Amino acid sequence: MILVYNAPIVESCRADEHERIVRALADKDGEKAAEIMLEHLDHIEHSLDLGTASEDADLEAIFASVA
Repeated sequence: MILVYNAPIVESCRADEHERIVRALADKDGEKAAEIMLEHLDHIEHSLDLGTASEDADLEAIFASVA
């Protein structure tokens, strides 16, 4: 979604949130992991530019460019 809607990756997908989610999962704290994940998704949602997506978004090409 970040690539489809031209969101700045640095702002929307912060590495510290990924680390915190993984740490909560490793600690078997599902409630904390879910809380952090919701915050993370909220950051992503607010960084999306929903007016820029093409109706013909080629998800295969988008995911291939990330790999």
